[in-house]
Amino acid sequence: MSVITSFMLSPVFGVLTLLIIGPLGFILSLIYWRLLMEFFVAFFRIHDQLNVIAQKMTETPVSAMTAAQG
Repeated sequence: MSVITSFMLSPVFGVLTLLIIGPLGFILSLIYWRLLMEFFVAFFRIHDQLNVIAQKMTETPVSAMTAAQG
């Protein structure tokens, strides 16, 4: 329910919504978006690490030995 609708119903309920429920909803939406963005960051980091692992697995033992010696 929006703040404007709350004021139409009752001034007391409107003030309550404006001072308590509105900021609480804003904070909860920030938490939701932060978690969503953290999920995307973790997903792409896993993707990058899997690419590194796949590249290491496709190396031949000889090329790995020369890379370690060089």
